[in-house]
Amino acid sequence: MIFSSAKNALGAIIMNPSLLDSAGELLQDDLFAGEDLILWRALAQAREDGEEVTEASILQTVSSQGVDFAYLESTMTGLPRMGPEPFRREIVHLLQKRIAVELAKEALKTAAESKNGQPVNFAEIFDLVARAQDLETDHGQGKTALTCLGEIAPVPIQWLWQPFFPAGKISLIGGDPGAGKSWFCLDLAARVSGGFPWPDFKPNRVSGKIIFLAGEDTAADILRPRFDSLSGDPSKLFVFSKTELDLSSPEGIKILESEIVRLSDVRLLVIDPVLDFSGKTDPNSSQRVRPELMSPLARLAEKFNLTILLVMHLNKAQALSAIYRVGGSVSAWVGKSRAAFIIFRDRNDPKRRVFSPIKANLAPEDPAQLAFRLIAGRLEFENDPVKIDMAEHLGPEQRREDAPQLAEAAVFLRDLLKDGPVAAKEIQQEARAAGIALRTIERCKPELGITSSRRLGRWEWSLKL
Repeated sequence: MIFSSAKNALGAIIMNPSLLDSAGELLQDDLFAGEDLILWRALAQAREDGEEVTEASILQTVSSQGVDFAYLESTMTGLPRMGPEPFRREIVHLLQKRIAVELAKEALKTAAESKNGQPVNFAEIFDLVARAQDLETDHGQGKTALTCLGEIAPVPIQWLWQPFFPAGKISLIGGDPGAGKSWFCLDLAARVSGGFPWPDFKPNRVSGKIIFLAGEDTAADILRPRFDSLSGDPSKLFVFSKTELDLSSPEGIKILESEIVRLSDVRLLVIDPVLDFSGKTDPNSSQRVRPELMSPLARLAEKFNLTILLVMHLNKAQALSAIYRVGGSVSAWVGKSRAAFIIFRDRNDPKRRVFSPIKANLAPEDPAQLAFRLIAGRLEFENDPVKIDMAEHLGPEQRREDAPQLAEAAVFLRDLLKDGPVAAKEIQQEARAAGIALRTIERCKPELGITSSRRLGRWEWSLKL
């Protein structure tokens, strides 16, 4: 049984107002007392009036009656977000529990009346027993842990930034030190704080608050100057002051959850790097990482419909494919994350970084690779997606092309750029038409001294003559 009291039922409704329509008929005024009764009547009245039930609307309704935010917060603390059938089962359990208490009281009363020679009113006891039997018969499905899929209404995936980071889920970003992971996460946070367009230039319909757990970067001299340079709204970014926060412990999760509830409207939680907040959990052990860290964080993300973004360094196993380079146990970290990405430097142009997907099984289409540069405290993203072989940039050596292919690409580039700068997109199109691989073109850039620069909203290549 999840609910320890009727107060939990109210918290579940605030988290998922549709429960009022699916199981509200089971709730009765005599289940509640005091602040619980005030809140229940406010919820029931909102349902009757056809009003939208939100934390803000309920707080406004009950605050005038002496109910404070701390109470409202306590109704939801520790609860999972649930659907109609689990909710109905919990309400049935609450009703059975209340009837059991009433039966016990009536039994004591009957014993006392019998002892004193007074007439015993068995009707009340029979009525309680009948009500308990009715609950057992009408809602016997509460005894099973299974839910029929046909009873579950389909819900679309929600997104922070589609198709990259889903809302209500865990995502992960890996990369070598200095690759730009923290800058990238701060850039995302700035976009959430101000509702700015996403790096792929698509409109951003999400804005809100951000919690940033920074294990390596200090707030005053690193995070604040960087966030300002990214035009972020610092009033919406909250840095955790507890450096010893252990998210592998129930206490750590409870502290973090209380802050999410207190702030409200938190849309993004960044943990950078996640191992700094993992306590003594062995990162290489799936049996430890999943139950101790990833599962509690996944429940937190779902409960508050926020995106949790974990940041990790790559391991040194360069011979492995990209998906096995992130952190320790791949089944724990990448396996439990719903989206995962790697940020790496372009070997042919070290100032150029590439943001590349390695897992995105909730996305309706594969996310694109995006290239960006860090220029004067801002991330400048290229206009068009790129196609770069991660393996050759993450491996110990670049793959070697045959000399004739490189020579052909060099002649092609010199001829194309001899009259001046040419748009990168046009170069890619011309290369495809000539049957030259894009990775071969990229390899020729440093050899020929070709530079990239942004001009009039597009990236151009120039040949040093």
